[in-house]
Amino acid sequence: MPQDFPSAPATAVRIAPARSASRTAGYLFDDRIYRALRELGLSVRIEFDVEEWKSFIRTTEWPIVNCAADPTYHDFAAGEVFWTRLSHGNETVATQVFRMITTDDYVGMIRDHSVFFGDHPSEFKDFRMLAEDALPTIGGLVVQLSGLYIRPDWRRVRIADGMRLVAAWVRLSHSFTVRNLMADWSVTTVEERIATPRMIEELYGYPNSAAIFETYVPHLDRHERISLLWMSAEELVTTVSSRPRATGRHAPQAVG
Repeated sequence: MPQDFPSAPATAVRIAPARSASRTAGYLFDDRIYRALRELGLSVRIEFDVEEWKSFIRTTEWPIVNCAADPTYHDFAAGEVFWTRLSHGNETVATQVFRMITTDDYVGMIRDHSVFFGDHPSEFKDFRMLAEDALPTIGGLVVQLSGLYIRPDWRRVRIADGMRLVAAWVRLSHSFTVRNLMADWSVTTVEERIATPRMIEELYGYPNSAAIFETYVPHLDRHERISLLWMSAEELVTTVSSRPRATGRHAPQAVG
């Protein structure tokens, strides 16, 4: 069942204390960004039916499902994978998929393809790992983000302080990851065409990136060079509190 988050009530519900001083107890989301989205007439929902997300994303101009969060390849436990929906009335404006992974070696799960295909045979061909030496040991509770989508007619919309909607949406996801999931790490994988400094730092909000592997990717039907973006719990806190470099300030814009 989805969870709908309307305008904040007078008495807000607070979550239990976090596990460390760097993860201070607070609201479900970054309150400033959340209220800015509400000013645009947008609402946030937490959804648990990943098949519904798959059905939606396949109707878009970019109908790609990351196999790391695809129930076709994994027997997910309840709540292991969920997604958030940003809506304007009955219209889905944006999505983000979360997968919670407990592991001692996340990079090892990439190396043996289990993060993508679970116990199923790997569909990758001509697979080659790249700069592993540049990567930290990523372990503990790792939250992998995928399924980021913004409707084309909302991609140039900005919230009140001039931040692009996509950057605000991603930072709302990061705030949920650090405040509620208590993640040790946040990660995502992106294709080479997306792995530009501007996309990684200003829009996705990740301070670290490295090319991680090359392979034939079945859901893209082509060879790709894939980068891993990552940040620790401490870096998550910093990212949530920081703002992308301003590219001009605009009043909030609603669409439709």
